[in-house]
Amino acid sequence: MNKCIKNLKQRYLILLITLLAFFAGCGESINKDDKPEDLISVNGIHFGDTKYNVSTDMDNCFGYLNVYTKSETGYYNFDMNNSGKILLYMDRELDKVVPVCSRINCTHDNLDCDAVFSEFIYPEVIYNEGYIYTEMIEEAEDKNMMDFYLYKVSADGSKREKVFKMYTYLKNASIIPSVYIHRGCVYYLLTETDNVSLYKKDLKKGEPELIYKYKGEFSDICNIKGYGEGIFFSRSQDGVSYQIAYHSCIDNKTYDIVGDSCWSYAITDDFIYYISPDGQLNKMSLKDLKTQALMDNLSRSDELSTDGKYLYIDNYNESSMQNFKDRKIDVYTLGGEKVDTIDLDKQYSTCDFGDENYMFFGFNDGTKKYFDKSQIGIASHEWKMLG
Repeated sequence: MNKCIKNLKQRYLILLITLLAFFAGCGESINKDDKPEDLISVNGIHFGDTKYNVSTDMDNCFGYLNVYTKSETGYYNFDMNNSGKILLYMDRELDKVVPVCSRINCTHDNLDCDAVFSEFIYPEVIYNEGYIYTEMIEEAEDKNMMDFYLYKVSADGSKREKVFKMYTYLKNASIIPSVYIHRGCVYYLLTETDNVSLYKKDLKKGEPELIYKYKGEFSDICNIKGYGEGIFFSRSQDGVSYQIAYHSCIDNKTYDIVGDSCWSYAITDDFIYYISPDGQLNKMSLKDLKTQALMDNLSRSDELSTDGKYLYIDNYNESSMQNFKDRKIDVYTLGGEKVDTIDLDKQYSTCDFGDENYMFFGFNDGTKKYFDKSQIGIASHEWKMLG
């Protein structure tokens, strides 16, 4: 199993379950092979309109497995109750957390409730144009296999619908879905024994289409992020050294952006932030491809995120090797000036870096808390219970 998937499994151990499937994806066929030299140079790259739209664009800063998602008015996520998984809505102030159910006088404790889902729903949420998307599995015609579907729910919970079957996988296989939706297309990965493929599919029409394929025992494609009229993604043939590429839906071509980086990167306001293998944090302009070094001595396993105002550097992976001793999230301006440190010493917790307002944390005792980002730069910090 490649390095990126291992990190994901560790990071979301509390929330993940063992599932059984993987999928297939959107647009016109580009039929890219596995050779790095097939990537097109960045000269003449087509990003299109890069202005963020919460209704149509991917949430790049909410974590890799979409535990939370943002809409025009609030946030959604899955929780657990005695009947199964329950889909919750939280308003912008996080003082109102309610099940996504349209039924009058519903007790929200059985499968008749709009918000309650069976164990065959994966606890992933993606908001896009008035719907919440997740993944559902069903037993295939071959009883040894499972079918994996993209599934959508209306914003009030009253309607549910299968969108399409993404793939079929062997029963009892341990699968971590990687599904992303951006500007009308769903993107997903299909991992096989010695290769990994990136697909896309228009949500309203057409058949899944291969964007890019990488061969090799440790090949990896991960960290898909929406930007403009396309997506960024990391790719590697050895699970150690990564490159960052961009697929444009305008010309249906894939461009090489960063030739040598670590697996985590962040994007905002026409800049991409990445850590080079020597531990240097770099800021590259997507307008002229000029790169500025911001700081040194970072770990190649550090996780990066940005909400457009601050840059966050999380040492989760390195601290996990020492029972989370000295776990912290350092906060910097987009120019590289340190403004704060969020101390998580000896605390195992997942972190969704969130939007400009909140960070979301899931602790190993099952509690969920949030951090109000207005506290950044203030001496004392307070976490509040969610719900």
